[in-house]
Amino acid sequence: MFVSAVEVAAVYWRDEAGDPEALLRELEPAWAERLDKTGDKTVTADMGRYWKKLLRATARFIDFIMTYMPDAPAKRPIIGQVEWKQETQREAMKKIYRYRSEALHSGIPFPAPMCLPSTNVRHEDAATMERPPGLATGSRGGVWVHDDLPMFLHIFVHIVHGALVKWWSELKAGRGRAETKAKTYYPSN
Repeated sequence: MFVSAVEVAAVYWRDEAGDPEALLRELEPAWAERLDKTGDKTVTADMGRYWKKLLRATARFIDFIMTYMPDAPAKRPIIGQVEWKQETQREAMKKIYRYRSEALHSGIPFPAPMCLPSTNVRHEDAATMERPPGLATGSRGGVWVHDDLPMFLHIFVHIVHGALVKWWSELKAGRGRAETKAKTYYPSN
């Protein structure tokens, strides 16, 4: 539902411009590379156009989060920190959006460890871990490698909350793009 909240805001915030082939290359580089290997120079562009609605939804979600990314939490754990760099966060948001799409459209649940609260705290005043530590994590009969688990739910909530609040603050100050779109969708005449 947090992904959906961002999607609603992102649709209001961002127009639909963009080259579908470029989006395919950015969001699914391995697929674009495989399509290029067919030798037909039109296949990648055709697939970009075919999947543009899905690609644009993903791009909108990621761009919104990256534009309004909040600062890292003030209190950070000693181990199990999420790397707060743009490229790392962009990859994490791609992964989270894919997990949400698989859950929504294919019935494949989110990796269980991402949905559990982090309870690994060494001291009373220490922050809880932001992502599972170690090389892999098992839960509910499954095992996920470290790269499959970009963050725990509470960190994603921190990001979504912070991004939405930043965007709302921008709208309140009259700097958000939504005013233009609102006039487009709801003319005052």
